[in-house]
Amino acid sequence: MKLAACAATMDYAERLTRAGIATIPEGVYRFTDRFDCDEFLGELELGVTVEVEGGDLRFCFTSPPQMRNSRNVVWTGLLAKVYYAVRTLVGPAIPANAGPYRPIRVEAEPGALLNSETPAAVDGRTQTCQRSVDLIHGSLAPAVPGRVTAAHNGANASFDF
Repeated sequence: MKLAACAATMDYAERLTRAGIATIPEGVYRFTDRFDCDEFLGELELGVTVEVEGGDLRFCFTSPPQMRNSRNVVWTGLLAKVYYAVRTLVGPAIPANAGPYRPIRVEAEPGALLNSETPAAVDGRTQTCQRSVDLIHGSLAPAVPGRVTAAHNGANASFDF
C-alpha cells in the first residue's frame, strides 16, 4: 500500500512537471557565458544547449576540462542545479521526489569542469554550480521571458579555507 502511494505521488509530480514543460515552446535554445575567478587566469566559456520536445527536456553542457583548482563540479552537483533551475521555471510547488526528474536528460563531458572526475578538487564548486543555473535561465529566457529573472547567481560569492 505504501509503495503504491509513493509511486502515485511520483507519477503525479511527473505529470505536473510535464505540464509545466509543455508551456515552454518546443525548440532548441542555447546560451554561453563567461566565468572568471581568482583561482585561474582569464575567463572560461561555459555553455548549454536545451532541447524542449514532447514534454521532455534535454540539457547538453559544454565546459573546459577540469582544472587544478576547487571550482570543478561533480555530476550530482550539476544534476541538482539542473533540477533546481527546471523547478523555478515549471513549478516550484511540484512535490519533491523522483517524479519531476523523469522527463529531464542531462549530458556533460566526463572529466570536464561541469562533470569532473576523481581526484578533482571540488570545494569551491558553488561558484561554478550557480553559473550552470544562469546558463539554463539564459537559454530559456527567450522562450519564457516572464519567468526568468536576471542573472543573479553570476555574482555569487563564497569563502574557501
